[in-house]
Amino acid sequence: RALREAVAAGTLPPAAQRQVVARWSAGCYDLPDEGTDVAKVPASSVPSAPQKGQSYEDQVVDVMRQNQWSRKQAEEYIEEGGLEMEAMKREMHHPMDDAFEKMKAAGPPQWFIDMMTKKEDGPAAAGTDAVAPAADGSGVSSDHVVPSS
Repeated sequence: RALREAVAAGTLPPAAQRQVVARWSAGCYDLPDEGTDVAKVPASSVPSAPQKGQSYEDQVVDVMRQNQWSRKQAEEYIEEGGLEMEAMKREMHHPMDDAFEKMKAAGPPQWFIDMMTKKEDGPAAAGTDAVAPAADGSGVSSDHVVPSS
């Protein structure tokens, strides 16, 4: 609510808004004291400028190559804050990534292993689900052929 009020009043510039959101997404919910300046915020919680050390021209060329865009599209993307958004996304915590890593470490579920083992054993082991191939070698069973008129 405090962020919304500060934005509505116009006392919080867009750069400071991004810093606050980055701090909150990093799990730091403590609000700075009244006398604390934004510049005193630890550098680790503040989003860094996109690709420090790169000139504007290098950034445009990188965006053009990465996204296969025209120069005009790349410049619009940079002006709209696309590079800052990418940097912020990289710094944010993604809880689903932890869940996916846990699933990858656990391996496939047992039902999937059983299904693949059954499939490798062949159609005969699968039971009645298997359909015998057609006698004419066409690969189409006569059960599935619609008679022509």
